[in-house]
Amino acid sequence: MLILAKEPVPGRVKTRLTPPYTPQEAALLARAMLTDSLDALLAAPVGRRLLVLEGNPGPWLPPGIEVAAQGHGRLDERLAAAFGLCTGPAVLIGVDTPQVTPAVLAPALAEDAWRGCDAWFGPAADGGFWALGLAEPDPELLRGVPMDVPDTCTLLVDPDRADPAPWDRPRPALGRGAPLSRSPRRGSPHRSRRQ
Repeated sequence: MLILAKEPVPGRVKTRLTPPYTPQEAALLARAMLTDSLDALLAAPVGRRLLVLEGNPGPWLPPGIEVAAQGHGRLDERLAAAFGLCTGPAVLIGVDTPQVTPAVLAPALAEDAWRGCDAWFGPAADGGFWALGLAEPDPELLRGVPMDVPDTCTLLVDPDRADPAPWDRPRPALGRGAPLSRSPRRGSPHRSRRQ
């Protein structure tokens, strides 16, 4: 499981919140959100916990979390590089995710989570996502996907893209009110699915 984040430095994080907040207040908010996300990462039943960080670790980083330097470029390129650090199924969560708990993540972290599916999505209200899980974390699946448009999540899962990702549109969220959606293996029902 991984988190992509910036070191909470005034003037470099949550800049859209200034004003009305000062850069120092925005950095404190960013630090609090990062700390909450790291707590969720620590509580998750996963084999590897990875923070892909722009900047330097600070006293806010708890033990038990591996740190890797974040790549450069647009968000799609940085996400691709982060998933490129993974060797098996991986779930990324954002730092703006106060709803994240082990219970919320349980469907994507279960032993059979990847049986018959390629991806897990935590769709966000703005059209993006707060969580993205890939059965095979191939960086090329993310490169070129615009991350600052209101239909990012749709573009990720649209099989009609010029360079389609290997999964279909996500199904409705699993379970009542579940925030994660499971995406089946690519193809219509007549194609084979991994069991």
